[in-house]
Amino acid sequence: LDFDSAYPGTVVRRCTFRHGNNGNIDAIDVGPDSVSSLGVVIEDCLMYDFPFDKGVSIGEDSFDITVRNCLIHHVARGVQVKDVSTASVYDCTIVNAEIGLHGYEKPPRAGGGRLTNSYNNILWNVANAIVIETNSTLVVNYSDLQATNWTGLGNISADPQFVNLAELDCRLQPGSPCRGTGRDGADMGARLPVGA
Repeated sequence: LDFDSAYPGTVVRRCTFRHGNNGNIDAIDVGPDSVSSLGVVIEDCLMYDFPFDKGVSIGEDSFDITVRNCLIHHVARGVQVKDVSTASVYDCTIVNAEIGLHGYEKPPRAGGGRLTNSYNNILWNVANAIVIETNSTLVVNYSDLQATNWTGLGNISADPQFVNLAELDCRLQPGSPCRGTGRDGADMGARLPVGA
């Protein structure tokens, strides 16, 4: 879904995006056309099998974009924010990815992406939970970040104890360290099922 010049209040909800097996194919690409995308909400979605690109790409002066309660797997990058765009990401599970959350500056001196608010996420079975590049800022709290001691409130790095990651059953087992340890005592990760 190439989503340009989206009006404030636009929502993408309970959709499934899959099998983008070529380069330059994101599940959802939010950006400008003649004007910036503003206030877009992406929620309760399932995105998978984008091995060369992103689950959600947010760029080129898109502002106040929210990604919440999504399951993203088998992607190069889970969510990428670039070029002074701003986004919030919460209650998401990103697994089987090269990068979970990515702050990026595409053209030189364009300004980096700004993840202004992120919490209650699980980034697991990823090569790099978080990558922050030139001029980008990422605020991440109350999240389970594999092999990462990211500075932020309530962050952990512990096996989330999914029911069965091999079968992509990313529900949390009763003893999971992600249960009740999110912001305001919530569980971390997506509340399943999601998608169409």
